[in-house]
Amino acid sequence: MFIRFVTDQLDADTGLPKGVFGAAYLLLDDNRVPEYSRSEIRNTLDWFKANLPIPDRFVRSRKPH
Repeated sequence: MFIRFVTDQLDADTGLPKGVFGAAYLLLDDNRVPEYSRSEIRNTLDWFKANLPIPDRFVRSRKPH
């Protein structure tokens, strides 16, 4: 079982809340974010890639929230 954490930002295509990993990848491309912060984000994302399995599918709950 996986838990999906989301941000308060909505995805432009789906209108659904963006996940924290998607938001983190957007920050990596944002030049307004200082390099030391982007470096920490990269390190954190690398840790998650190395230590957590990536779900092969995503099913939304039929229950709100």
